[in-house]
Amino acid sequence: MSRATGVLDGPAVAAWAREGVRSLGAVRRALDRVNVFPVPDADTGTNMYLTFLDGARGLPDDEGGDAGAGQMLVRLARGALVGARGNSGVILSEYLRGLAVALAAHPTVAAPALADGLASAARTARRAVARPVGGTILTAADAAARAAADALMDEDADGTAGPDTSRGAAGAVRVVAAARDGALAAALRSRGELDVLARADVLDAGALGLTVLLDALRAAVGGTLADGPDGPEGPQGQGAAAVAPPAGVSEVLAIMSTTDPAPDARPTPADTAAPPGGTRSGPDDGGGAFEVMFVVDATSAPADGARAAAVDAVPDLAVRLRAGLGEVGDSVVVVGGELTAEADTAPPPAVERGAHGGAHGALWQAHVHTDDPVAAVAVGRSALADVPGAALRQVRVRHLVRHDGPAPEVEADPSAGAVAAPTGEPPGAPVGVVAVTTAPGLVADLARADAVVLLREPGAETDVPALHRAVVDAGRRHVLVLPGDALDPATVGTLRDAVREDGVEQLDVLDAPTDLHVVAALAASQLVEAAGPGRVASARAATTHVRVARAAVPGVWTTAHGALPDAVSQALAGVLAGPAEVLTVLADNDVDPGLLEAVAARAAEHGAEPVLLRSGRTGAGVTFGAEPPADAGPDRTETTR
Repeated sequence: MSRATGVLDGPAVAAWAREGVRSLGAVRRALDRVNVFPVPDADTGTNMYLTFLDGARGLPDDEGGDAGAGQMLVRLARGALVGARGNSGVILSEYLRGLAVALAAHPTVAAPALADGLASAARTARRAVARPVGGTILTAADAAARAAADALMDEDADGTAGPDTSRGAAGAVRVVAAARDGALAAALRSRGELDVLARADVLDAGALGLTVLLDALRAAVGGTLADGPDGPEGPQGQGAAAVAPPAGVSEVLAIMSTTDPAPDARPTPADTAAPPGGTRSGPDDGGGAFEVMFVVDATSAPADGARAAAVDAVPDLAVRLRAGLGEVGDSVVVVGGELTAEADTAPPPAVERGAHGGAHGALWQAHVHTDDPVAAVAVGRSALADVPGAALRQVRVRHLVRHDGPAPEVEADPSAGAVAAPTGEPPGAPVGVVAVTTAPGLVADLARADAVVLLREPGAETDVPALHRAVVDAGRRHVLVLPGDALDPATVGTLRDAVREDGVEQLDVLDAPTDLHVVAALAASQLVEAAGPGRVASARAATTHVRVARAAVPGVWTTAHGALPDAVSQALAGVLAGPAEVLTVLADNDVDPGLLEAVAARAAEHGAEPVLLRSGRTGAGVTFGAEPPADAGPDRTETTR
C-alpha cells in the first residue's frame, strides 16, 4: 500500500517513525566508523538510532488512530527526549522537540508550516548546545531549513502553488526533499569546516544521520514507502529481510564508502586536548573522561501555587544547567522543556518505558563530558532547587573509550530488524556490564571498570525502564547486571523479555543488593577474561562470598572518644568473624576520618587488607564488606545496625 497526501498527517508521522528506525538501523555501523567528533568513540550512529527508536516506541500501536500530526510529533519527541543517548542523540531529540513544538497544534501539516517547523527544529537544536561549532549536525539542520524555505519560495514563484495552503499536492514533498538535499550538501562540506574531520578524511556522522532521517520523512510524506510481506517495517523488525534499503540510505552508504578513515588518520585524545595555557580549539571536543547524562523530570510538579513557581522556573533551568555543566566539563548539551498541553492531552505510551509524566509536565535531558561525574550530578541536583516537585532521573555514567582506529566492522543481520544490540557479534565477544549504585563516589571507578553505571537515589525503587536502557547501552548480546537492589523474579523476567526484543540474547541479573556487593562483583569480574561465562561466574561467586554489614555512626563521635561506637564495632566484628582477605569500607561524607583509621587498624589485626571508599552521600553511615580468600567457601551475611 502507498499513500500520497502531500501533507504530513498522523499516519505519515507513524510511517516516518518506522522508516527512520529502519534507515538509521541500516547506516548505524557505518556512521559509527566515521565518528571522530566530539569524541572518537564510534557511537554516533548507534546513539542516533537508539534515540529515534525510543521516540518511535512512544507512538501508539494503532498509528495514532485519530491523532493528528502535531500530537504524534509530540509523542515522538517526548520518547526521544527521555531515551536520548550521547551527544548526537541528545541534539537529535531537541531537533524533534523543536519540530513538535512548532507543529503541535496542526492535525495536518502543509508545506508552509512544515518549512517553518524545520526552521524551528534547527534553531531549537542549536540553542541547546553550549558552544555550537560548524561542520556538524547543527550546520546540516540549518542548511536543511534554508533549503526548505527556498523550495517554498520557488514554488510560489513558478506558479505551482495551489489555491489553498497546501501549496499543491506535492508541496510538502518538495519542501522535505529540498531539506534533505540541503542537509546532504552540508554534510559533504563538513570536512572543510571542521579540522578534525579533515585530518581523519571523513564527513560528519551526525550530519549524515540527519540526512538519512530527512530522506525517511520525504518518503513518508510522499507515500513512497515499500511494504514488507507483513506490513510496513516497524520497530520490531517484521518483514525486514524482504524490504530493500531506501534509496537515500544507499546513497549515503555509497558516499561513506569512499571516506572510511584510515587507522592512522583518526584523531586521538591529544588532537582535542587544550594547548598549554590555552583552551581547546573546539567547543564540543569531549576532553572529559566520562560521559554523564541525566533527566530532570518536572512532570510531577504540584497543581497549586507551587506549580506556578515551577512553571516560572522552567525558562531558566536549561540556562542554569548549561552554565553549571560548562564549569565542570565540555560537550555540554541541555535539551527539553515543556511540550504544549494542547497537543499532548494524554500520557503517551512511552510512559511504560520511563517517559515520566503526561500532559502538563516538563522534561530536560542533560549531557556533559567531564573528569568529575560527581560534580556534574551535583549541578543537576542544584538546578532542582527552584523547581518544586522536580526530580533527577536516569543518571547514567559511562567511561569514554576512544578508538585509535576505525570502529570494528560488524556485519548487519537483515533478519534482526530494529534491534538495539550489535548484530553479527563475533564469538567470544566481551560480556557487557551494568552497575547500579546509590553512592556517587563510586560511579567513576565503576565506569572505569567498563560498566554502564546507573546512579539511584538511596531508598528509591529501581527505575526498570532506565535499567532497560542501560542494558541496551552496554552494546552487547550478553549483559551482566549488578542491580544494587533486591529485584523480584517477576521484574527480572520482564526485563529479560524486554531486552531480548532489543537483541540482548543473554541477561544475567545477579543477587547484588547493596553497593558493596556491586563493588565486589565488578572487581572480581575484572580478574578474568571479559568474554564468556568466566566473567559472570567470577562476579556471582563474589556476591555469594562477601559478608556485608551497615551501621550508623553517632553524630557526636570523634577520635577523642577512643573506642569505636557500639553499632560500628558490632557490625565490624560480624563481617570479620570469618576468614577475610579484603575489607572494603564505604563511608558517607560525615564519617570522621579517625573512625576509618581505627577500622583499618582493626582489619589489619584480622589479616584483612582495608580498602577505604567514600560514598559521596551526605550522612554518617558506614558499610563493611569482607571478602574471604579465594579458596574459602560461601559465608554470606547482610546486617544493618
